[in-house]
Amino acid sequence: MIDRRICIIGFVAVCAGCEEPIDYEPEGPTPVTVQTLSETRPTSRRDYTGSLGFWNHENLAFEVAGRVIRVARAGDEVSGPFRNPDGTERTPGAELAAIDATPYEFQLSAAQARYDAMNGKLDVLKLEIADVEDKHDAAKTGLATAQKASEDAIRAYQSGKIGSIDRDKAIGARETAEQLVDQTTKGLGLKRAELRAAEAQLEELEVGLRKARTDLKNCVLRAPFSGTVAQLHITNGSVVAPGRPAATLVMMDPLRIEVTVSADSDRELHIGDVVEVRPANSDFSAEWESETGWVHAKATAANPATRTLSVTLLVRNRRVSDVDIPDDDSSLRIREFVALQALEHDSSTSFIPISALYGNEQDGYFTWRIAGLQREDLKSDYDHRRTLERVAVTPGARRIDLPGGILLRELTESPGLDAEDLLAVDVPAQHAADDPVWLAQQRWMFRPGGLVSVRFSAQIGSPGYYVPLHAIVEDRGKLAVFRVNDNDQAERIAVTRPETFRDLVRIESPDLEAGDRIVARGAQLLSPGGESVRVITDSPIAGADR
Repeated sequence: MIDRRICIIGFVAVCAGCEEPIDYEPEGPTPVTVQTLSETRPTSRRDYTGSLGFWNHENLAFEVAGRVIRVARAGDEVSGPFRNPDGTERTPGAELAAIDATPYEFQLSAAQARYDAMNGKLDVLKLEIADVEDKHDAAKTGLATAQKASEDAIRAYQSGKIGSIDRDKAIGARETAEQLVDQTTKGLGLKRAELRAAEAQLEELEVGLRKARTDLKNCVLRAPFSGTVAQLHITNGSVVAPGRPAATLVMMDPLRIEVTVSADSDRELHIGDVVEVRPANSDFSAEWESETGWVHAKATAANPATRTLSVTLLVRNRRVSDVDIPDDDSSLRIREFVALQALEHDSSTSFIPISALYGNEQDGYFTWRIAGLQREDLKSDYDHRRTLERVAVTPGARRIDLPGGILLRELTESPGLDAEDLLAVDVPAQHAADDPVWLAQQRWMFRPGGLVSVRFSAQIGSPGYYVPLHAIVEDRGKLAVFRVNDNDQAERIAVTRPETFRDLVRIESPDLEAGDRIVARGAQLLSPGGESVRVITDSPIAGADR
């Protein structure tokens, strides 16, 4: 049995030896990924989600009481005051509301009259004091003369030249002069005291006059900064009290962003650093223009519960439109359009928003109707390039104030207009009916209360040659990289690794310079002595952005 097995094995071996040998093709060069060496500095990029808030949000109130006669519209964009370089106000802020100034005009007139009367009294007192001073000076001169005459009379009486009658007469004249001086001195003191009291009263009246002027000025509520009228708390005809909120003004540009970051990210951020801001869930690699923000403030202490820190950013906001208008098209942009209104109890009478009414009593009134567009058309896609039609109208006497500062005026005649027509707002006087316009309503890119995507970019580490971590090979504790020459031959270059940044390594070697091609992937497959390689990619070191 064993012999039979040996025979079979021998037969198989003989048959195998009779086959022709297989020729194996020699292996080609090792495929590698090569990247060009350049001096860079790593950049740390971190993406966060931030919450938007108002940078400035104020409830504005009147400082005086009164009845409201004018009020802005909710949603209006208003400008704040413009100031000179020295801080003085050059142009006041836009008007938000106004109250009836008639009572304060009366107060100012009365305060001015009281001030003028006291000023006149002061002038009279000054003249009287000047007269008393002249009398006082004359009395002192007369006293000096009477004093000398009295002394001479006493000496003459003692020498026997005159009698006692002449002596007593001279002494009497002196005493009379002394009494006159005392009288004028007291009178002068009283007049001067009266003058001081009048001057004090004049100062008090001047304060009252300034207050009356200030109260009259405060009959108009003005915007302290540029922003949007978010809410109105008053209407025309209502009576307001000092300190009661009349309007809420918010600053839409810039906006504040609150971001919560880790301690590592906080250390990489500095006040004034620039950040990229996009609408929430935006892909930073997509074709979208990022808005520029900057770091405004950093928290001084971490949240003890989450060990995170709060960072406050500021970002500029801007109005955008969904209508694609060519840059070289200078046609008028219509940002707002309205429609006629009717009252529930009187549907036969139309009212037009005052913002869409143009003209005057002398030349007649008219409105601009958007040609070929009605309310129903706004529910579907429509052509935003249009023309305007001038329609003559006749306004009536009735006016209606709606909440939000919307003022309507009655139309007694409006031929050709109906409630479905759309009327253009803020059309300049020089516009012609045949000129094309763009219906381009705008919206703010960012809204307070919403979320945004924020990208922080910070350069860290030292400038130098950075390669991927897998480009480093190690043999017996010594580090090296492979450099590929123009003949696609890889040679081993000894390096040191002074700094590591995530998956990048800064290498140093006197044999390396900018422009060298370094094996990024496949270095572990190469022999220490070097060999031919096949380059499959060649690109700069992508190590700067992480």
